[in-house]
Amino acid sequence: MLANLLNKQVRARKLLRTLIYLPTLVPLVATAMIFRQVLAPNGPLNDGLGLFGVSGPSWLLDGDWATPALIVMSAWSAGAATVLLLAAMKGIPKELYEAAEVDGASAVRQFWSITLPHLTPIIFFNLIMGMIGAFQVFAQVYILVPKGKLPAAYAGAETMVPYLFDQAFGNYHMGYASAISWLLFLVVLVFTLIAFRTARRWVFYETEVK
Repeated sequence: MLANLLNKQVRARKLLRTLIYLPTLVPLVATAMIFRQVLAPNGPLNDGLGLFGVSGPSWLLDGDWATPALIVMSAWSAGAATVLLLAAMKGIPKELYEAAEVDGASAVRQFWSITLPHLTPIIFFNLIMGMIGAFQVFAQVYILVPKGKLPAAYAGAETMVPYLFDQAFGNYHMGYASAISWLLFLVVLVFTLIAFRTARRWVFYETEVK
């Protein structure tokens, strides 16, 4: 939806594109330090929720909210995927939209019947890369949720790679850590193969003849 909005003739379009992509250029450590302040119990996010009468949670101090906090942080770097989708939108032939307008298709109908099918290869690419990246989350957990001070919150946000790191370099269980790494590889492989199998049903390639 961000890419579709930035593809419209809106004011300050170039500025909005820059603001959307700019967070992806910020180093991960700097981003984590920013979100540590934003997600603090008295941080800007909870202050904003307070304006609507919502009592914000202790994001990084509560094990139940540590994972949602990491998800909120991951949305910060959506600019790269947005730029790819925007580039794909620019490559869609305008003749298709002109023909749809002649047939009386609405803007919503044009989006679902023309824009979205042409974007499915990029959506598929973003899906694969995002899925692999999600299984490999590591730095965000270690920077935002230090386990020494907040063990409950760390346990709630711990993912496979931090657990592997703890076993290998914290407890020196190298054999166990090696088994975890192979298991991680197999899990990623299985989900990737499932994605490729199902892609035949919904991914459209313009040069493909069926």
